Amino acid sequence: MDQRRMVVHTPETERAPAWELWLHSLALAAALVLIFVVATSTNPAVDFWWQLRTGERIVRTGAIPYTDLFSWTAHGDPWLVQEWLTEVLFFLLWEHTPHWSFVLYKAGLATLACGLVMKRCEGRGVGFWLILGAGLLTAWGIRPFSDLRPQMITFAFAALLLWRLDAYRERGGPLPWLLPPWFLIWANLHAGVIVGFLLLGAWIAGDLAERWYRRQNYAGVRLLLLGGAAAAVAAMVNPNGYHLYTYPLKVLGHPQVMGFIREWLSPNFHLWWYRPFEAALLGSVVVVGLLRRPRWCDLALLLMLGHMALFSARNTPLFVVAAAPAVAEGAAALVAGLAQRVRWADLHASVRAAAHAVFGSGVIVLVGVLIWVGTPPRPPAEWFDWIVDTAYFPVEGARRLKQGEWPGRLYNDYSWGGYLIWHAYPERPVFIDGRAEVYYESNTFDDEYKLFHIRQGWKQALDERGVEVVLTRSNGYLGVALSYQDEWERVFDGQVETIFVRRTPLAPRDE
Repeated sequence: MDQRRMVVHTPETERAPAWELWLHSLALAAALVLIFVVATSTNPAVDFWWQLRTGERIVRTGAIPYTDLFSWTAHGDPWLVQEWLTEVLFFLLWEHTPHWSFVLYKAGLATLACGLVMKRCEGRGVGFWLILGAGLLTAWGIRPFSDLRPQMITFAFAALLLWRLDAYRERGGPLPWLLPPWFLIWANLHAGVIVGFLLLGAWIAGDLAERWYRRQNYAGVRLLLLGGAAAAVAAMVNPNGYHLYTYPLKVLGHPQVMGFIREWLSPNFHLWWYRPFEAALLGSVVVVGLLRRPRWCDLALLLMLGHMALFSARNTPLFVVAAAPAVAEGAAALVAGLAQRVRWADLHASVRAAAHAVFGSGVIVLVGVLIWVGTPPRPPAEWFDWIVDTAYFPVEGARRLKQGEWPGRLYNDYSWGGYLIWHAYPERPVFIDGRAEVYYESNTFDDEYKLFHIRQGWKQALDERGVEVVLTRSNGYLGVALSYQDEWERVFDGQVETIFVRRTPLAPRDE
């Protein structure tokens, strides 16, 4: 095999000497390892556990549920299982592979997404080191949302779609006819397929506008429109049919959800983990000024995703995935201008080679240090507990509840519901869990909002629901408030959790 095929191709690597190709190969390998390590960061797997239980249910029964099974507050209410195929995958991995295989799922998909971003940069003729920079920027942009969730598939699919759209614009190809089967698979893996349609629509709109302005041919865009329309029909081949398209509207249609769940809030730029998004956001603005002819499809994508990311933090990784190649392209224009000013091409070849070697070696050393610092501080066999942040959950409290201690209707914190569904169900149905939209009709989410923040009516919510046992954070508002209530007794303190029970049982309720 040609040695040049081992590295990312750019015009400069095609002319590079052998030692430079090996330097690039080593830097690329180190960068991919670092990206993988960055994605192994600890992130409480709040939803993973109920998704695992759902996958088990589908495998065991051979049927997809359409109503809630896991709670006592919304039991029997409509439930749209929009990621059923990923949940089946989760359960099969859990049953038939070592649990550290989930690290490969999470970090592997993040690495794939970043690799596809780098391929997209390569297609734009960006220099090698800027390609690596775009990949690493994407890795840190994804990191806050690198979780054991189906959305990791959407990050990778979005990066793949944008890469192939760029290639289609330059060279054509069969992409329009590949969209229907592609979106069919995506629709059964995650409702993030809606993001795919938004990306495709924005890209087509930008490309159409540019072709109209420059009086270019529309033939390729027409084929994409046809392929996208066929994909929209194909995506309805899922257990929920066209209701998959209404799912995001239902999730976004509850004002308290948007103000309660952290990932739906606007990004807080005081937090360091939004710095990569900030860099991509500001960098994309600079691109417009640096590039003489910015791609209109890029501008359409950045405007749409910029709005989405500023509206909800959960969309920031998608913005970085889309923006990183454009930022790298703008940075390449800036570097080219600086090179002309310092007359880089006029320097002796040996001086340029030495500078390149020193710079490349420094990058590799820095990446190596980051790999060393970022690698989870435990054996790989224990990485699963690391990435799901087991210490975040009420491990002992859940175990004792499952064994039958403190019987009665249970209240649990929102972010612990999924953990209880896997570790204490069916013995102890939950009050609420991460499937927020399931709890709209029963007003359970409204009560959770009161209880979590100790808003007016919180005690009445416990009484009217007939709650007899409360599992909550030791240092949370509810735990502190119940400590001062005579009718509640603290019966257990775990590592992070506290359990209260009513001192006087409630009168029997009519069901």
